[in-house]
Amino acid sequence: MLPFLLLGFVSKSLRAFIACCLVLVVAACGASQPGLEDANAPGAKPGFFVDGQQIVPKDGSRLASLDGEILRYFNMVLIVNKDAKGEHAQTMMVMRPDRPGCGGCGWTASDVWDVSTGRELEEKYFTTTPTGVYQLDQKRFYRDYTTTTWDDAPMPFAMFWRYLEDGEPTGWAVHAASEKLIKNLGTRNSGGCVRLHPTNAKALFEELLAQHRGQVPLFDWAERDGEPLRNVEGNMRLTGGLKVLLVVEDGSDLDYVKVDLPSSGFEAQPEVASGESGEG
Repeated sequence: MLPFLLLGFVSKSLRAFIACCLVLVVAACGASQPGLEDANAPGAKPGFFVDGQQIVPKDGSRLASLDGEILRYFNMVLIVNKDAKGEHAQTMMVMRPDRPGCGGCGWTASDVWDVSTGRELEEKYFTTTPTGVYQLDQKRFYRDYTTTTWDDAPMPFAMFWRYLEDGEPTGWAVHAASEKLIKNLGTRNSGGCVRLHPTNAKALFEELLAQHRGQVPLFDWAERDGEPLRNVEGNMRLTGGLKVLLVVEDGSDLDYVKVDLPSSGFEAQPEVASGESGEG
């Protein structure tokens, strides 16, 4: 504040000189930050961090397919490790960007929650949780839901993801575990959905609907690759949705390397005004 207060007591020429110096100082400080244009460019790779470790996805994994161009549109990435055992197996890591709107910057886990994914057994069908990069479907969020597939089993705070088979919406969802199944969290125990503790499911459900609506890249929802559709100019097509990605990964495709974690902000990003508006 002091330099601005002193401006009132000096000559016009000196005030102009001081103001120019202040502009140069501010510009120099800003120059130390990585450029958003580079960090949000195609191919710009983010860093994902959890519990003092960096998550290093192997080539060809779902997580490795994400870059700054796509991630700039999202406030949250939910990484589910569906392995039966191993580091961070049967967990959901709630990733948030350390710099809002910077897709290719660091993403740090604000929470790590135990989950139950599919049993991976031949039952009424093969009870798998398919790996993939998915968007959650804001039109298919239900506080109370039951599934007819499993004898009207309850699925509180159901958040279905956008994935089509034969042109029809599928039944995979993130939802709360029923009271009798909470004890099984941390193990493969579901019919294919991703179960959470009711407290965590409720918190995620409410935060997403309240804070994370906006424009997101339009995916081919019949595919699991998270590849955005593009217009003839090559720009990503956008659609209304939730600014969250669900990444279901085999644990064998993820390595964890001990590192110093970056600082985190965990703020919701503003709207990104680029691309083409598509189906909603």
